Amino acid sequence: MSAKVRIALLALIGAAILSVAAAFTIPQLPPSGEDKAVYHWSQNLTIAPPEAGKQRAETTLATDKDGRVWLSYLDTDYSRGSPSQGGLSALWMAWPRRLTVVSSDDQGKTFGNATVLSSMGGNASFTTDPDGNLYASWVQYSYDGHKHLDNRIVAARLGGQSSVQKLAELQCPVWSWPVEHDQSNLTVSSDGTIHIVGLDIYMRALPSDRLIQRLLYARSNDGLKSCANLIRLQAVGQLPVLVSTRDALLIVGSIGFYASADNGATFGPRQLYHFGDRLARAAADRSRGVAYVVGDATSGGLWLNKTADGGKTWQIARVDDARRATAWRFPAITVSTDDRIHVVWMDDREGYGAVYHAYSDDGGRHFSKNERVSDRPFPFPSDSPPPPPANQKGTWVGDYLSVTTVADKVVVAWSDQRAGHSLSAVYAAVGSPKTIP
Repeated sequence: MSAKVRIALLALIGAAILSVAAAFTIPQLPPSGEDKAVYHWSQNLTIAPPEAGKQRAETTLATDKDGRVWLSYLDTDYSRGSPSQGGLSALWMAWPRRLTVVSSDDQGKTFGNATVLSSMGGNASFTTDPDGNLYASWVQYSYDGHKHLDNRIVAARLGGQSSVQKLAELQCPVWSWPVEHDQSNLTVSSDGTIHIVGLDIYMRALPSDRLIQRLLYARSNDGLKSCANLIRLQAVGQLPVLVSTRDALLIVGSIGFYASADNGATFGPRQLYHFGDRLARAAADRSRGVAYVVGDATSGGLWLNKTADGGKTWQIARVDDARRATAWRFPAITVSTDDRIHVVWMDDREGYGAVYHAYSDDGGRHFSKNERVSDRPFPFPSDSPPPPPANQKGTWVGDYLSVTTVADKVVVAWSDQRAGHSLSAVYAAVGSPKTIP
């Protein structure tokens, strides 16, 4: 065989190897850092301090049209059941459940004007309409005349210079009786339609001894004066969320999603898709052309999923650069007015729990070096996010954290147990951009 023939064969073999390698390329971790804007994170601000017998958790954030940052959190009495409760005596219960709202007029540096949004509520969600007006939904607890506990999804428009004012309030029509709603979320599409989603957790015992949870959807075209188009669907996981784009309204959960091409009038079949282990969060870009979804994980890292065609196709990219973490929990996502994607979450890469932040300026293809937001370590339960408080043995830290942007700042709020087990408190931090020369 001549030298020329051997060289040609080697070239062909090399090209084939490169082709095979390209076909089976494993996504790599994002760059360890770049010479561009990063964030300086403030000392953590204690919003709701640790207190024996209390649990403060379940934060949600939003920024209104005036640049005011709103933060809600759950404030509960947290204790073991008494012997008189029989089988509940060994369980930790978070009851009663109060929803408190505070606001900030200085881009998250300080929060004040504490108002009780609901003396018996939970699972709050914030959103803003295209004009920047603030809306909230939550689960309202009450007792009927027979002392039966009703859990009912409530939605309201919020505002006011110094406190929360219920400008309109809607108790969505009852999908089922007894009323057992849970895990509310809402969004507003570009035409002003308000979309609300939640779960029906009424325990129907089946012959197979299984229990059904149904997804609940409703929408309002008149600013919450009425609620219509009530739909029940198969569940897509715990804590479902809504995101609206030009192509579709999506209802997203950890195990799949629904898409509506007619703004919630009808939905296509449930699409199974693994967004996360137990939790998924979603946001849209400012043009409402792309939807982004992040989900928690117990292996393989934290990943962003994005769709530019209403859920028909998805692309993924890795968000974190943690090589030694065992879990990535409570992710939250928002998109700023300049279309920078911000993701925050908890992981244990350093051997303890911490909150981290990363951002993307190229539509979620690549993410920045991860930066630590929390300034003190805290316990990081291996099975977090946890099941309901009654099963927590005093270690519950809530179901989620939250993030918003105001001007060029990033505001994050979360709960952790840095003060000790069963001392879950709410903290916040502000990220200010700085430039590496």
